[in-house]
Amino acid sequence: MAVFGIVKRMQIIILTVMIWVFSSLTVNSEASAVNIIARPGVSPGAAQDIRQGVHLLEGYFLDLYGVRLQRDVNIYLTANEREYAKELQAQFALSPAEAKRRAQTTRGWTRDNLIISNIAALPNASERMYHIAHEMTHQYQFDFAPNYTNQVQWLAEGWADVIAAHVIARSGQGSVENYNRKWLDVLRKAKRLPDLNQLQTPSGWYQAINVYGTEVTYRTAGIAASLLIQRSGYGAMLEYYRLFNQSDNPEQSFRQAFGISQAEFAQEVERYMNKQRKQ
Repeated sequence: MAVFGIVKRMQIIILTVMIWVFSSLTVNSEASAVNIIARPGVSPGAAQDIRQGVHLLEGYFLDLYGVRLQRDVNIYLTANEREYAKELQAQFALSPAEAKRRAQTTRGWTRDNLIISNIAALPNASERMYHIAHEMTHQYQFDFAPNYTNQVQWLAEGWADVIAAHVIARSGQGSVENYNRKWLDVLRKAKRLPDLNQLQTPSGWYQAINVYGTEVTYRTAGIAASLLIQRSGYGAMLEYYRLFNQSDNPEQSFRQAFGISQAEFAQEVERYMNKQRKQ
């Protein structure tokens, strides 16, 4: 217990230092503008759930890290899959075929300062708040490291899921522990799991979705991010993005922030999951 207490105190000290360092890099202290555009057919209640999710997410980042979003964000809410595809095509200049493919395989999409969501795929308040918290976390990640196309994909997605679980806990509609249990249940039932090394790049990530399915791929990332936070603390996540922003080297930034290489950590996750799947 004494060792555990020392580790927790060290994590708090490190997190405090990281908040101070990152705060010194921000340009202004004013909150950004998050605009929610509800397209025809989206209910006022659904739009309010999205607004509440944004509010809780902003409070979470401010309380934990002492940071505010430094970019304006436009969130487009569409009523169904067809309208979602049309919005994707218009906002991202996609071909009709690509927009249709994305609309059939996703509930929302984030790029640059835009978030587009299919409200029909989010049938209740907790799912809507979880979804927007995940997508808005990506906006913070873009702030932390603007050259985000070279980031570690599983870490970005997994961290977004962990934070979304915390947002739902703040709303009183669930707990982080319940989300972790659900994620583990999905992975225990899966016939096979992706290797974390495969999920480092966007291309590897989408290949894994095609092979293992969206649910298994995202749950793998969520469990990996949870284990990484347990190992190194929440402050290390912010430190990773700070280092990545300076070097644009994901492997070097990962090792410096977490004290382990991506390959070594992937082995830790594999051992953990093998043990869990035997239970």
